[in-house]
Amino acid sequence: MVTTSLSKKIHLRCCLLRSKLQCTIRTPQFFSCKRLASKHFLITSPNRGSSTLELLIAFAILTITLTALVSVFFGNQSVTVDTQTSTEALARASRELEKERVLAGNDYLSASSTSSSESFGGLTYALSMQIQDLTPCKKIATSTVSWSLGPLRPLSISLSTYLTDTAGALLVGGDCFASEPKSGWTNPTLFASDTFSPGKPLALDVLERIAYVASDKTPFLEIADTRTATLGQNSGLFLSYSNGFVAAGQINALDAIRWVNPSTGAIKKYVFAAMASTTGQLAVYDVTTPTAPTLVATRTLSSCVTGSFPEGWYVVAYGNRLYFSTRETAGPELHIFDITTPSSPTELSVGSVSCKGFEMNDTVEQFTVRDQIVSGVSKRYLFAATDQNNKELRVMDVTNSLSITE
Repeated sequence: MVTTSLSKKIHLRCCLLRSKLQCTIRTPQFFSCKRLASKHFLITSPNRGSSTLELLIAFAILTITLTALVSVFFGNQSVTVDTQTSTEALARASRELEKERVLAGNDYLSASSTSSSESFGGLTYALSMQIQDLTPCKKIATSTVSWSLGPLRPLSISLSTYLTDTAGALLVGGDCFASEPKSGWTNPTLFASDTFSPGKPLALDVLERIAYVASDKTPFLEIADTRTATLGQNSGLFLSYSNGFVAAGQINALDAIRWVNPSTGAIKKYVFAAMASTTGQLAVYDVTTPTAPTLVATRTLSSCVTGSFPEGWYVVAYGNRLYFSTRETAGPELHIFDITTPSSPTELSVGSVSCKGFEMNDTVEQFTVRDQIVSGVSKRYLFAATDQNNKELRVMDVTNSLSITE
């Protein structure tokens, strides 16, 4: 056996046993070697398993670290792409919403739901505009832009705004709610009620939560104030008149408006009534004080309006014009009044000066008037529901009050 000093505390001990060489190395870790052949050695270590485990752990830590770095790198790329595409989509949604706002400003009724698509930077953006009517003078517009960055990554962004028809609300004398009902119409319930006696209702209009009801018995016009009504209330809505008011006669139809004096800013409220009378067919009542309405004007149609039914039948106020009709009779049935000053209406010379009005040769049961933009031109139409067999709906162009066309 030979012992050789290799370095400091390392010693090599070799033993020659027959034809085999056995070596032992003493170090902080113990190694041994055996000669298997004349020039080959087998080196073994009691701690060989521990070294392999440490190496595997090191590789695992390295793999986890690299995976995390790669995830962060590609994650940052994904965030950058999402931010860029979201910014582009937001710009498109805002652009479409502004276009709809301008369109509604020029022609409120033309605002409608649409859909389209655009391609940019290799992506296709689906554009959707949804219009929902809340009241006759208010809509909500929702602009949605959708796109996809992969089969499992659909994305979208939405913007909403309200569209209001201020001009239209003014044209109908403020007779248009700005806010929609708080609940739906799926299960309407009775909130409040009241009874007037004697008489039965013939016509109704509501302005700012005050109801104007025409009846077939004196005083012929009943007014109910529902502004302070409570759930379950069944009386106390109809008002008593402090001035002993009685209308000029039976009313077939009525329309209430809110009017602002352009000179003083004073607010007045009026009811235009189609009277069931052969004279004084139009009556105007000042209802600014609901408990003391007063008759401020009556107008009789041209003498050429005769025959079986010359009485007032239907009436609609729109802007500074009042549209008035009789049932089918001898002479013109449709009449237009200038109500720039509501308390002093003036019938316009539609047709001729001596026989004012437009001959419908028909009974117009009801009608409504609306302004619309047609090919960039502002037009005013009267939509009439008639009792004819083959022309139940008639549309009249009343843009020029002195020249009505169908």
